[in-house]
Amino acid sequence: MKKWIIGISALLILTIACIYIFIPEKMVVSKLMTAKVTIDGAARFLSDEKNWEKWWRDEHSKVHEKGKPYSFNTATYQLTSFRDKGIGIQIRDQGLTINSLISLVTLTKDSTLIFWQCEIPGSNNPIYRISKYYQAVTIKKNMSAIIKNFCGFIADPENIYAFQFRRESTNDTLLLSARFKTDHYPSTSEIYNYLSLIEQNIKKQKATVVGFPLLHVNKIGDGNFEVQLALPTSKWLKDDDIFFSRRMVKGYFIIGDVTGGPDKVSLAEDQLGNYVSDYGKTRIAIPFQRLVTNRMIENDSSKWHTQVFMPVME
Repeated sequence: MKKWIIGISALLILTIACIYIFIPEKMVVSKLMTAKVTIDGAARFLSDEKNWEKWWRDEHSKVHEKGKPYSFNTATYQLTSFRDKGIGIQIRDQGLTINSLISLVTLTKDSTLIFWQCEIPGSNNPIYRISKYYQAVTIKKNMSAIIKNFCGFIADPENIYAFQFRRESTNDTLLLSARFKTDHYPSTSEIYNYLSLIEQNIKKQKATVVGFPLLHVNKIGDGNFEVQLALPTSKWLKDDDIFFSRRMVKGYFIIGDVTGGPDKVSLAEDQLGNYVSDYGKTRIAIPFQRLVTNRMIENDSSKWHTQVFMPVME
C-alpha cells in the first residue's frame, strides 16, 4: 500500500515537474506567412479596418457581417494601433485579452513576409498553465487560418487597388493642347467645349484628330482647378493663341480601365498613384485620363469608359 502511494506521489510530482519544464510561464504564439504583394500595399490595406470586410472569413468560411465584431471560433479581433509596416490587434478569447502585433518585412519588390505574434500569460498554478497552453494552441490555429485568408486575398492586386493595372508602351504621339482654370471641378460641357475649340484649331491647321481626348485635372493651392486637355493629331502643329503643341514621346505607361463617373475615375487615379509608388516605378510626367466614351452623347455616367495613364520610367 505504501509503495502504491509512493508511486502515485512520484508520478504526480513528475507530471507537475514536466508541466513547469515544458510549458513556460509566458507562452509566445506566432505565425509566419509569405504573401505575393508589395509591403506598402499590404500595410496600407491591412491598417484600414474598413478593408477587413473584404477578406475576413470566419471558421465556417462565411463573410463578415457588417457592424459585428471580427470573430473566429471563440475569439474576436480588433485593430488597436498603427506602426511603421505593422499593426496592433487585440484578441479576446474566453475571458483572456491579448495584445498582438502583425509585422511586415520586405522579401522582394512584390513579396512580403507577414509575422503575427502575441504573448499569453501563464501561471504558477499547473492546472491553469495547462489550460492556457491549450488556449494558446487554439489561438495559433486561428491566427494561421486568418492570416492565410488575408494572404490569399491580397495576392490578387485588383483586391488591393480595386482596379486592374497593366504596363503598356506607346509610340510617339503628337498633341494639340489647351489649359484653363476654374473654381470647381470641370463640368462635362466645359470639358467638351474646350475640346471642340481644340478640334477646330486642328482643322484650321490642316490636320486631323487621330485618337481619344486626353484630360488632366489638378487641384491647385488656392482651391481652384487647373484643367489641361489635348487631342492627338496627325502631324506636328504650331502654337496658336491658347493652343500649344506637345509630343508624347515613346515610353511606358501603367494603365487602368474605369467604368463610371468622375468620382470613380478620381479613385482610380489615386489607386494608380499607390500602385506606381508601391512597385517602385519612377513617374516621368503627369497622369492623365483618356476619355474613351463621348460623355456628351452618353448621359449615364455609370457607363462612361475612361482609361487612366501614368507615364513611368522602367
